[in-house]
Amino acid sequence: MYDRSVNYFFEYPKMYSTGIWGTALHFMYNSYNPIEKKLIVSFPIDNNIYLIGKNRKSEKYLAKSSFIDKVKPLSTANKIDPPPTVEESYFLRSQPTYSSIHFDEFSQMYYRVAYNSMNEEDFYSGDLIKSRFRDASIIVLNSKLKKIGEVNLGKYVYHPNYQFYNKNGIHIMKLAIEDEDNLVFEIFKLSKDE
Repeated sequence: MYDRSVNYFFEYPKMYSTGIWGTALHFMYNSYNPIEKKLIVSFPIDNNIYLIGKNRKSEKYLAKSSFIDKVKPLSTANKIDPPPTVEESYFLRSQPTYSSIHFDEFSQMYYRVAYNSMNEEDFYSGDLIKSRFRDASIIVLNSKLKKIGEVNLGKYVYHPNYQFYNKNGIHIMKLAIEDEDNLVFEIFKLSKDE
């Protein structure tokens, strides 16, 4: 049975106490900034991200996607029986959520992944890609955690949770299943709008 009255070692944002969110929406994504020696944390249902230092004090920064309005809980009751796994999985993918957060040491920028909602037809299609991957965007934040832009990556092209960085730019994994022996990454470079 899910129970939203359970206390956690890590203090989740207060919005988690307003309903039952299911297992996947409780996941905490994080990245480490070795320059400032701070941890950056992102939650799937929260428009904010949190910077945590050695003293465990957290600073909150707005990092909202222009594609996410509100995420709904599975239930607003105090306790429910867990739904079947497929139903919970569809619930998760049928609404927009945030995902991983990354710190790029080369550019000293942060990238937060956001996913749009998936429709029922795609979820139940049986297609390996359509049923698992949603339309994604990357929120770009500067070194002071101020949002400077958001890039829509489109549907069925990238797996944006898998990224790495070097002097050439941001390397984002492509969903290239034609060749299972190789991982394919596309390189993106930051540029200012003219």
